[in-house]
Amino acid sequence: MANRTDKVEVGMDLAVRCRVTDTWQDDLGDQWATVLIEGYDIPITLKAVHFFPLDDDD
Repeated sequence: MANRTDKVEVGMDLAVRCRVTDTWQDDLGDQWATVLIEGYDIPITLKAVHFFPLDDDD
């Protein structure tokens, strides 16, 4: 997973700019990412279902 600022889809219809600060895989094989969302100071942890690039036109 890339540690850079990127636009990610959150839920079904929300796209935000965020910076991935940490990634890891738990004992069950699930992948997790800690991200900082643009405009917020508190990092959040998300379960990484899948990552794909989004065009700025999306």
